[in-house]
Amino acid sequence: MLEKKDTYTARVIFDAFNAVEVTRFTKIYENGVLVSELKPYSYVITAGKDYSDQPAEVQSICQAVHTPEIIAAYQASIEQSEPTA
Repeated sequence: MLEKKDTYTARVIFDAFNAVEVTRFTKIYENGVLVSELKPYSYVITAGKDYSDQPAEVQSICQAVHTPEIIAAYQASIEQSEPTA
């Protein structure tokens, strides 16, 4: 029987917007024996991005560092950098 197990690490990039970098590690087991490991997959969760599909531990980190003030500042920085027509 094949079984896929994902584990995650997360780290906060402490700057003005506290982005959270997440890395997913996927291992495949057959009858309890490790048969394959996929390349780690990394992605960033920025302030205000929906993270409801993330593991509970990642959600907790995002909730802690993506305060309403951080989200507002990040959104304002995006709006300032967008070209005007």
